[in-house]
Amino acid sequence: MPVPAPIRRLRWALALMLAGAPFGCLGGQTGQPTADTGSGCNAPTVEVPVDRPVRTVVPIEAAQALEGTHTLPLVWVDEDGVPLPNVPEDELTLTFTYDGGIARYNPCGHGGPDIEMTLDVVTRDSGLADSGTAWVSFFPPRSGPDPYGPSGESGRFSLTGASAVVVGTLLPNGGGAVGSGSIDGTTLDPPFDRGLFPGP
Repeated sequence: MPVPAPIRRLRWALALMLAGAPFGCLGGQTGQPTADTGSGCNAPTVEVPVDRPVRTVVPIEAAQALEGTHTLPLVWVDEDGVPLPNVPEDELTLTFTYDGGIARYNPCGHGGPDIEMTLDVVTRDSGLADSGTAWVSFFPPRSGPDPYGPSGESGRFSLTGASAVVVGTLLPNGGGAVGSGSIDGTTLDPPFDRGLFPGP
């Protein structure tokens, strides 16, 4: 069934918001030893066991749920996020693998554990192929009828590879699922400088 136009527009809006938004309090992902949310919290990021709950999230279980291949539509856009004319829709394949990476946690903010995974990034038409270490941050669910809030995100991931920077969200539907995100700073020739994937 075709996705209604209002839903498609909402997905693109979310992808654009994500592309310009920082991840927040992810000290272990940026290499900073501490994180300060502006609330006076300046606690160090620490390594935690992968098989024990961190704010109800068991890192290795969350990573294993995300493992596998996720294929999404990809649209190449200009610097304002407008789809490029005469450039067909591409396809993005993300493959997450957990091969014993560490988990980290910072008590500042409201996030859960971050875990180290391998992410392979391939595009069908534009020739992008990259691989590297991605930090995946899993959010603990909240109590109430809307456990992940109005955004519906259950986590985020970030890869700074040799050929591109890839960031995206995770969705809680039945385990690991990739939502919207962006590809920036590619080493491809123009017009393949920036792409957005709106999610399923």
